Amino acid sequence: MKRAVGLAALTVLELPHEEQVSVAAQAGYSHVGLRLVPVAGQPYNHPFDVVQVEKRLADTGVSVLDVEVFRLTPQTNIKEFEAVMATAQRLGATELLVHGADSDEARLIESFGRLCDLAAGYGLSANLEPMPWVDVSTVAKARRIVDAARGNSAGSAVSLTTQGIFPVTGWTTRNPDEKIVPAREHTRLTDRKSTDAAQADPLPPDKCAYGRSKDEGE
Repeated sequence: MKRAVGLAALTVLELPHEEQVSVAAQAGYSHVGLRLVPVAGQPYNHPFDVVQVEKRLADTGVSVLDVEVFRLTPQTNIKEFEAVMATAQRLGATELLVHGADSDEARLIESFGRLCDLAAGYGLSANLEPMPWVDVSTVAKARRIVDAARGNSAGSAVSLTTQGIFPVTGWTTRNPDEKIVPAREHTRLTDRKSTDAAQADPLPPDKCAYGRSKDEGE
């Protein structure tokens, strides 16, 4: 089993996208994540030059693992993501990072399913990541959305991204109410995000260095 390990965009968000690729290569990562859809209040928002990024990828041998952030809100128009998905496919990405920011769970399940269907057409997997500042803030909520989307969506590219510390037998999140997910549940956890901060570290998320990993077949 090979594991693709990527430098997450949040770690080097202050750098232009092509420089993020260079830093990933210098640090020994095989992959990099790129933020092509900025979020509100983001402190850095560099112009994206796809030709320069492609050149840097070719020069360094680094591959794009994931593209972010696909935030699902009550106002989201899924079709507006299609151009970014086409770019993600062009860059060779395989994963999309999704945040659930809609308190209406039925609507969120429906929009996530439609996102998965659209992403599947570009060879992309949609990964729902629980984050403390959006409605899908816990692993339990994310798993419920993912399970429902699996049943409702025509697309098969549906999975769950997790953030935390990964011992051999499971993993630990920062949320004390969600301490261990058994190893058997890892079939759903195809994409994992790790932080270099200690579990009890009080630093806010934008001050931690992140890495991404995805299991791949031989």
